[in-house]
Amino acid sequence: MTSISFILPYYRLGRKLLDRAVDSILNARLTCDYEIIVVDDGTPDSEASQWLDGKSSRLRYVWQENGGLSAARNKGIEMAEKEYVQFLDADDYLFADGLRQVEKLLEEEHPDVVVFRRHKKVYGEGVTDVRQRRLKTERFDSGIDYMSRRSLFAGVWSYMFRREILGGERFLPSIYHEDEDFTPRLFARSGSLISTNLMVYAYYQRQESIVNSGDADRIKKRFSDMLVVIDRLEEQERAAEEGLSRYAFHRRKEQFALSVVYQAMRLLPGKEAVADVLRQLADRHCWPLPKARYTWRYSLFRHLTDREWKINVLRQLLKRK
Repeated sequence: MTSISFILPYYRLGRKLLDRAVDSILNARLTCDYEIIVVDDGTPDSEASQWLDGKSSRLRYVWQENGGLSAARNKGIEMAEKEYVQFLDADDYLFADGLRQVEKLLEEEHPDVVVFRRHKKVYGEGVTDVRQRRLKTERFDSGIDYMSRRSLFAGVWSYMFRREILGGERFLPSIYHEDEDFTPRLFARSGSLISTNLMVYAYYQRQESIVNSGDADRIKKRFSDMLVVIDRLEEQERAAEEGLSRYAFHRRKEQFALSVVYQAMRLLPGKEAVADVLRQLADRHCWPLPKARYTWRYSLFRHLTDREWKINVLRQLLKRK
C-alpha cells in the first residue's frame, strides 16, 4: 500500500493557519497510510504542541532550535518513515480532491515523482475549494527527461516524490530560494515522472512571507542567494555526463537566470542596483540571456531584456501596475 509523509515546517504562525494546514490533510479522506510531521523551527514560547495534541495519532510534532526553513525541512526528512514525501508550508493547505487523485496515481503507477502543474493563490485565512479539470497526464522516463523538455517550477510543494530517491540530497542551509537549488538535484536522481494538470496546493499570499516582504535587507539577501543557486547549477552542469543530463542543468540555469532578471526589474529600488545584478549575471554568461528556443516566453523575454535601456523601460512599466 502507498504511504505518504507530509512535512510541515512551522514558525511563529497563529493557531488558525496551522489548524487549516493540518486539517486539510486529515479531512481529505485518504485511504493510504500517512503521517503528518510538524517541525517547529524554534518558535519562542510555542503553543503548537498543545494546539495539535489529540488531533490525530498520525501527527508527530518536534521543536528544534531556529535554523530556518531549510533546517526544518531537513529535520522532517530525517523523521519521515513513509514511501512518498509531500512538503506543505504551515500557512498553506491542500485541496482534498486533487490530493485524492494524486493518491490514486501513486497506487496505480508508483512513479518516482508526481508533478502538479497548477496551484491556486489564496488571500484569506479561510478555506476555499476548486473544481478540478479533467485529469491530464504526461509521462517522462526520468526527471532529467522532464527538465530537458519542460520548464521547471521548482517549488518543493508542487510535487510529491518517492523518499528513496533522495539519497544524500538535502536543502542548503541559510539561503533563500533553496527550492531552486534542491528540486533540480532531486529530479536528476528520479526515474519515472508523471506531470499532471491537478490543482493540489493552496498558496497563501501572506504579506510577512519572504517572497512578499519589502524589507531591503531581505531583498538584498534574496539576490545574493539567487546567484549562489546559479553557481550551484553551473557546478551540476559541469559535473553531469555529456548529453541529456548536462543539457537539462544548462537549460535550468538559463531559465532561472530569466527569473533573476525579472525579479531585479520588479524588486530592486534603482537602476544602479539592477545594473549590479546584471553585471554579476554577465560575469556568469547568463545576461544577456543566451539565445535558445526553450519556450516562446523565454525567447520573447530574452529579446525584451537584452539591453539595459530596455530593462529600464520595463521597470517603469512594472512600477505603474
